[in-house]
Amino acid sequence: MGQKRGSATMPLYLLLCLMLLSPPGATLHRHGSRESKKRDKETPAVSVVDPPSKDFTFDLYRALVTAAPDQNIFFSPLSISMSLAMLALGARSNTKAQILEGLSLGPQAGSEDRLHHTFHQLLRELGRPRKELRLSLGNALFISPTVPIRDAFRSAMRTLYLADTFPTNFGDPAGAQKQINDYVAKQTEGKIVDLVKDLESTEVMVVVNYIFFKGKTPVVKPDLSPFCCFCCESTWSPNTERRG
Repeated sequence: MGQKRGSATMPLYLLLCLMLLSPPGATLHRHGSRESKKRDKETPAVSVVDPPSKDFTFDLYRALVTAAPDQNIFFSPLSISMSLAMLALGARSNTKAQILEGLSLGPQAGSEDRLHHTFHQLLRELGRPRKELRLSLGNALFISPTVPIRDAFRSAMRTLYLADTFPTNFGDPAGAQKQINDYVAKQTEGKIVDLVKDLESTEVMVVVNYIFFKGKTPVVKPDLSPFCCFCCESTWSPNTERRG
């Protein structure tokens, strides 16, 4: 028999991770981009999935399960770890140490630089156009104009994390909320709407990470194939139609 193939659209919308920061703001410092460019050809993007990253993922999963033992757990380790890494980029002293510890990164020299570099490679790799699927992964910062942010930090965020930055008036919580929600809705093609609610006027920055995936996979139509019964007689049975 002839076999026909169709296509089914399967949207999957992973967790959008938000972090709210209130004053006092973190001290920001410069990260050079030349070293990052130099390593760009040396370290494979898949190195982001190293043992420390796995430790963070499973530690977070266990914490979420403990907090809600009777509920399904759905989260994006990539979104959360990337958002924390962005915060580490602009933090210093104990704040930076605590963030890196939370990500299961030790004090080894160069570990933080490798972290930022690997996320940069991963963003570039996942952002490449592909047939039969569309993946949109990105970051954004909504920052109060009253908060002094160094140009070096903005530049590093744009270079390493491909992050957009937007001035946001948190003194008008409703307006700030609309600005963020409109941005998220646009980036996710309207699939995530009205996510941010009840913003406080004391917020000074919102860090946004989003993932949007839409893929097409062929639908296998039923056909006749051999099926062995328990009595070992050979018969024919239609396959189950599968969708993925």
